[in-house]
Amino acid sequence: MTEENKVIAGLKIDFKSIEEAGPAALVEEIGEGATPVIVEPYGVNLYDRLYGEYDLQDYASSLVQREWGKRRVRLYCSSAARSGGLTVEVDDGSAKKLGTRSEKITETLIFRRARSQQLVYHYDSPSVSIIDSTDFYDNDGQKTLAPTYFSDRGEYYSAQEVTGALVVEYSPKYTLYEISYGTGEDQCSKEQWREMQFAWLTGNVNDAQIPPVTVLALTKYHAVSASLSRKFWPLSATYEITFLGGKASIGATLNDGSDTGDEESTDDQFVEQDRETIIEQIFDPGDDEIFVDVERAVAINFKDGWGQELKLRFKSDDAEAE
Repeated sequence: MTEENKVIAGLKIDFKSIEEAGPAALVEEIGEGATPVIVEPYGVNLYDRLYGEYDLQDYASSLVQREWGKRRVRLYCSSAARSGGLTVEVDDGSAKKLGTRSEKITETLIFRRARSQQLVYHYDSPSVSIIDSTDFYDNDGQKTLAPTYFSDRGEYYSAQEVTGALVVEYSPKYTLYEISYGTGEDQCSKEQWREMQFAWLTGNVNDAQIPPVTVLALTKYHAVSASLSRKFWPLSATYEITFLGGKASIGATLNDGSDTGDEESTDDQFVEQDRETIIEQIFDPGDDEIFVDVERAVAINFKDGWGQELKLRFKSDDAEAE
C-alpha cells in the first residue's frame, strides 16, 4: 500500500460519568466533643519478673470498657448526596447525625503556570467572593485576565497557563456526625489485643499498636473513609503493683483473703531503698519571674531479700521498670 492510499481514522467519544452525587470528604473536628473510651480502673494483682508476665486475672480485668469514646467528623459532600442515599458507618461503633451546618473559610489559590485551581471544599458548588488578588501573567510575562470561577465544579479556570494568586472566601456546607467507638478488641488479632493489655498494665496503653477508628461515608456511587486515633482513659492500671522475686509463678494470687497454707516469703517482696529526685521550677503563666521550687521523683530503687534490685523510672506520667 502506498503512502497516498493510507487512511488514518480517529474516533472521539464524549461520555459523562454516571456519578451524579459528586465526591465527598470526611474531616475530623478537632477538640469538639472528643472524649476517650473510659475503661474500668483496676489494681494490678501480680507481675512475675521471672517470666515478664502478669497474672491471668490481670489480663481478664484490663481494658474493660465502661463508656464509649466520642469523636466528631464533618462530612462535606454535594447537595444531591446529602439529600438521599448517604450513610455513615463505624467499624466498631455508631454514627449520630447532629445536623447540617456551614462555616466561613478563607483560602488562597496559587497559580504557577497553571490553568486551574479547585477549592478544597468544592463539593456543594459554593458561592465564592474574591477578597484579594494579584495581577495575572501568561507564560510570556504579559498581563492577562484572572481565571474565571465555575461553581458547578468549584474551580477557577483559565484558557491558558497563568501565574498569580487569589484569596477567596466561601461558606461550604457540611453534615456533622458524632462517632461512638469502643476499645477496638474486635479489630485486633489476639496477639495485638494482648499487647494492648500488657501495655495498659505496664504503664501506658499508647505504647502498644492501637487500631484506628475507621469511619465510612457511602453515597450512591462513592465511598470515602477516615481513620481516627483511638483514645483511652485511664492510660494504665491505676493502683500499686505488687512485685515478686524470681520464685514467683504466673497464676499466683496475692492479698485475696484466701489461706493457701503457703505464705509468701518476705524475701520475695521488693522494698523501697531510696529515691532519685530533681528540683523543678514551676513558673507563673502570667509572670515568668514568679516561680516555686518543686521536688519531683525521677526514679525509685527497690531491693528484695535475695539482693535483686529493681529501679522504677518516671517519665512524664508514665513509669518504666528496669
